[in-house]
Amino acid sequence: MNEADLSELLSTLSSLPDELQRVRAAAPALAPQLDGVDALLERSLVQTRAALVQEGTSPALAYDLMADLHKSSRLADNPFGDRAHFIIGNRRSGTTLLAYLVNASETICSLPENMLCGELAKCDSLLRLGSMVLPHLGMPQSGLYPRLGRMIDELHYEYAQRFGRQRWIAKELFSSSRLDVIDAMFDFRGKFLFLHRHGLDVALSCFQRFVRRDGLPGNPRSGLYLMQYLDEWVATNEAALDFAERAGDRCLQLGYDELSRTPEVVGARVFEFLGEPWSEQVLPRMAQQRIRPFMGDNLTAQRGLAIDAGARVPSWHAWPPELLRSLGRRANPMLERLGYAPL
Repeated sequence: MNEADLSELLSTLSSLPDELQRVRAAAPALAPQLDGVDALLERSLVQTRAALVQEGTSPALAYDLMADLHKSSRLADNPFGDRAHFIIGNRRSGTTLLAYLVNASETICSLPENMLCGELAKCDSLLRLGSMVLPHLGMPQSGLYPRLGRMIDELHYEYAQRFGRQRWIAKELFSSSRLDVIDAMFDFRGKFLFLHRHGLDVALSCFQRFVRRDGLPGNPRSGLYLMQYLDEWVATNEAALDFAERAGDRCLQLGYDELSRTPEVVGARVFEFLGEPWSEQVLPRMAQQRIRPFMGDNLTAQRGLAIDAGARVPSWHAWPPELLRSLGRRANPMLERLGYAPL
């Protein structure tokens, strides 16, 4: 019996208990003859539900796990071209500067922070429902991903065209654990820039920025609130770095310190990775851009867009050694994975 027949049988059996109740009410004399029928119906319902679950989605439409594992495209054509690009990493890691650097290219438009991709990727109820419903429409369970990607690409592409650009780049800083879903939305064809910064620089910058704006963090793990932001840095970079390794040559890893010290060198790498021509005019063009709303840290607007190439000694170098050892127990594994010295 196929899935459609099982579904029809289940619907019929589910309606029979109500019919029996109406028969008992209309003809009480028949009630003794109906004893035991309810139990029989219940057993039949259980068996039919079990058969339907066992039947499941046909193999041709079942979720294609191998595409996820190998990051291989599911679509025969490429509806996204080479338009989709993303900046990933932790907040306070220089991602706004990187976005403006890319925006100084000839064809790529840096989008205002909208978090649309990430929020859809985190919408488990939508993804679960799609995987259940699509097979009934004759579509594969994983077919929801590229459809969401097409919708997002259409919105982002329309925005880029207003600025005369043909491609776009979006910051996704709050969905590191769902980057594989975002990747699947664009059929594993997008490119990613993973920008990282030292964990203590990030934690201190977050504390100085966000406590003044938002107050102390809620539900802290420790009364030393700095640790809240350090824990966030560890979790975000762990997920982003794991993804970067899985994405292979579609993800370029960058260090904020390197970007600050040698912007010409790093900028040229970024542009080559994105397929954009690099020239000595890119950095001046970047510094002359008009600040746009919702691009990220508004301190960038106050300080200007020119990248600070000067060397500096982080203030946390002067912190008590006992504190640094304590913070190191949390941060050192991630610091070393990213190429920093342990604390």
